[in-house]
Amino acid sequence: MALTGPAPAPREGADDTSSRILDAAEHLFRTLGYEKTTVGDIAKATDMSPANIYRFFHNKADIVSQIADRWLSRLDEDLARVAARPGTAEERLHRFALAAHRDARAQFIHERKVHELCALVINEHWPVVQRHIERYDATAEAILADGVATGEFQVADLPATARLIRTAMVKFIHPMMIASCVDDDLAHEVEALVDLLLTGLKPRDRRRPV
Repeated sequence: MALTGPAPAPREGADDTSSRILDAAEHLFRTLGYEKTTVGDIAKATDMSPANIYRFFHNKADIVSQIADRWLSRLDEDLARVAARPGTAEERLHRFALAAHRDARAQFIHERKVHELCALVINEHWPVVQRHIERYDATAEAILADGVATGEFQVADLPATARLIRTAMVKFIHPMMIASCVDDDLAHEVEALVDLLLTGLKPRDRRRPV
């Protein structure tokens, strides 16, 4: 006769454990700051031993790198959804550019400890940032391609133009630049810049005077 009783709890998978560690570390980094948070603190917050944390991550810097990758991946997914909403290519590029500024400002500037982490990632974990840049450019390039197909935009080199848009937007999406220009009227400036970019992208016979 089979024994009866409660079914055993499912074992936590490696991915679940990694996510739990990252969630706890992100909370501690946001509240205590990166420098004051130790691997021991993260272990305590997850009811693990420090040795178990090292089974999943090489060190604290590795944890930071993966947290940053999660942040930026979520940000890029949000921007891709914004860019994919119905509308003309001009409307979509306008939404995309403004959303990139709004999200960067909200994610990286309003919380001082998050800003400190941004500086660390930019200086010491460049591959994470490079992947973010590539995703940003790919979204911009997709909008440009649609605009060329509909005749809204005149673009000779799509990848180069996408990179130039990012370069023009750097003041409004780079955490360090936003922080240094926090007293500027960034909301007004980014609107003016996007209008200028859109005018430059239009076929010559459809451009309005700037």
